[in-house]
Amino acid sequence: MIPERTARRALGVTVLFAVIISCTYAQGQQPNTYSSPTIGSTPLGLAPGAPAGSYALSGFDNVNLFNGSLNFRLPLIHIGGRGSAGYTMMLKIEQKWRVETATFLPPPGPGSEQPPETTNHIPVAVWWSGLEPGYGPGVMQGRHSGDGTRTCAGYSATQRFFDQTLTRLTFTAPDGTEYDFRDAQTGGTPHNLSLGEQCSPLPFSRGRVWITDDGSAATFISDTEIRDQYMDPTVYPGDLIPPDSSGNLFKS
Repeated sequence: MIPERTARRALGVTVLFAVIISCTYAQGQQPNTYSSPTIGSTPLGLAPGAPAGSYALSGFDNVNLFNGSLNFRLPLIHIGGRGSAGYTMMLKIEQKWRVETATFLPPPGPGSEQPPETTNHIPVAVWWSGLEPGYGPGVMQGRHSGDGTRTCAGYSATQRFFDQTLTRLTFTAPDGTEYDFRDAQTGGTPHNLSLGEQCSPLPFSRGRVWITDDGSAATFISDTEIRDQYMDPTVYPGDLIPPDSSGNLFKS
């Protein structure tokens, strides 16, 4: 559950839209395909923090019964505010890691022979997020993903676009617990690009209202509409961070 003090108020947060996929590979080689278990959303088997259903061992630590992870957070100080608009500053102690997969297609060898592609499984000791709540009340981030790629007229061959797009929002609480938000108008359904949308400079809009579906009954209302990302970031990593947006997070 979202902490009670957070739940009783509307919380202004900044939403940063970013696809966290950058990696450093040997000799600067870029992968032909890239995948990570935390692109788009976080699987329950990797979920950090203390989501609904976690078992409290004490006032400091919880065990996630789904994946066995231990979450420890030390309350430091309560930050007061008008009415119930306050929160407890936390020190989170939890180490999460994941495995990224990258495939490489080497350049043709002598006689134009094409060597077989290689697949690397890379353990990463840092979490997917480029932003952490730190000692604040939490942080909201956008997570773009897509499936299938194509080239478009007027763009170079290295600029590829998704055939299907999806955007989710993730609110990370001070103890590391993540809450997945889906757009209210589609329920978080992937968007299949129509022929008229192919190579369109204006990506699909998911509106301003976002909700959770895990029983936490939280709603995020963005000040501006939030759109998918059409450009495939695994091939062309530029122009992936649209302007920042702000909004309000409510817990009923």
